[in-house]
Amino acid sequence: MVVKSGRAPKKSVNIRKEELEGDKWTLIVEAKRVLCKGCNKWKEMQRSYKTKEWERHKSVLRHHWEGKSESLELKTVVDKSCKCMHIR
Repeated sequence: MVVKSGRAPKKSVNIRKEELEGDKWTLIVEAKRVLCKGCNKWKEMQRSYKTKEWERHKSVLRHHWEGKSESLELKTVVDKSCKCMHIR
Protein backbone atom coordinates (compact mmCIF):
# COMPACT_ATOMS: atom_id res chain seq x y z
CA MET A 1 0.00 0.00 0.00
CA VAL A 2 1.37 3.41 -1.03
CA VAL A 3 0.52 6.39 1.16
CA LYS A 4 0.54 9.82 -0.46
CA SER A 5 1.45 12.71 1.77
CA GLY A 6 -0.38 15.35 -0.27
CA ARG A 7 2.73 17.53 -0.42
CA ALA A 8 4.50 18.65 -3.55
CA PRO A 9 7.89 17.06 -4.15
CA LYS A 10 10.84 19.07 -2.86
CA LYS A 11 12.53 21.34 -5.38
CA SER A 12 16.19 20.84 -6.13
CA VAL A 13 18.77 23.43 -5.07
CA ASN A 14 19.25 24.46 -8.72
CA ILE A 15 15.54 25.09 -9.23
CA ARG A 16 15.28 27.11 -6.00
CA LYS A 17 18.32 29.16 -7.01
CA GLU A 18 16.87 29.88 -10.47
CA GLU A 19 13.56 30.97 -8.93
CA LEU A 20 15.29 33.39 -6.58
CA GLU A 21 17.52 34.80 -9.32
CA GLY A 22 14.49 35.33 -11.55
CA ASP A 23 12.48 37.12 -8.86
CA LYS A 24 12.05 40.85 -9.59
CA TRP A 25 12.45 41.64 -5.88
CA THR A 26 15.96 40.16 -5.51
CA LEU A 27 19.10 42.19 -6.12
CA ILE A 28 21.77 39.69 -5.08
CA VAL A 29 21.20 35.99 -4.50
CA GLU A 30 23.63 33.93 -2.42
CA ALA A 31 23.20 30.41 -1.09
CA LYS A 32 21.99 31.42 2.38
CA ARG A 33 20.91 35.03 1.92
CA VAL A 34 19.14 37.34 -0.53
CA LEU A 35 19.41 41.12 -0.86
CA CYS A 36 15.85 42.44 -1.08
CA LYS A 37 15.07 45.18 -3.60
CA GLY A 38 12.08 46.33 -1.57
CA CYS A 39 13.72 46.96 1.81
CA ASN A 40 17.40 46.92 0.79
CA LYS A 41 18.19 44.40 3.55
CA TRP A 42 19.66 40.92 3.50
CA LYS A 43 17.18 38.14 4.22
CA GLU A 44 19.03 35.25 5.84
CA MET A 45 17.94 31.69 5.02
CA GLN A 46 18.54 28.53 7.04
CA ARG A 47 18.89 26.29 3.98
CA SER A 48 20.54 26.94 0.64
CA TYR A 49 18.23 28.95 -1.63
CA LYS A 50 15.21 28.28 0.59
CA THR A 51 12.37 29.95 -1.30
CA LYS A 52 9.77 29.48 1.45
CA GLU A 53 11.54 31.95 3.75
CA TRP A 54 11.96 34.40 0.89
CA GLU A 55 8.28 34.15 -0.10
CA ARG A 56 7.26 34.88 3.51
CA HIS A 57 9.47 38.01 3.53
CA LYS A 58 8.10 39.11 0.16
CA SER A 59 4.49 38.76 1.25
CA VAL A 60 5.10 41.27 4.05
CA LEU A 61 6.72 43.69 1.60
CA ARG A 62 3.89 43.39 -0.92
CA HIS A 63 1.55 45.18 1.45
CA HIS A 64 4.03 48.03 1.80
CA TRP A 65 5.02 48.32 -1.86
CA GLU A 66 1.66 47.40 -3.40
CA GLY A 67 1.25 49.37 -6.63
CA LYS A 68 4.75 50.83 -6.36
CA SER A 69 6.76 47.92 -7.80
CA GLU A 70 7.03 49.41 -11.29
CA SER A 71 8.20 52.77 -9.97
CA LEU A 72 10.80 51.32 -7.63
CA GLU A 73 14.18 52.54 -8.78
CA LEU A 74 17.57 51.63 -7.42
CA LYS A 75 20.22 54.20 -6.77
CA THR A 76 23.83 53.33 -6.10
CA VAL A 77 25.33 55.73 -3.60
CA VAL A 78 29.06 55.93 -2.90
CA ASP A 79 29.71 56.49 0.78
CA LYS A 80 33.11 58.17 1.02
CA SER A 81 33.28 57.78 4.80
CA CYS A 82 33.45 53.99 4.57
CA LYS A 83 34.68 53.72 0.96
CA CYS A 84 31.80 51.47 0.01
CA MET A 85 28.65 51.55 -2.12
CA HIS A 86 25.07 51.26 -0.94
CA ILE A 87 22.10 50.34 -3.10
CA ARG A 88 18.99 52.42 -2.38
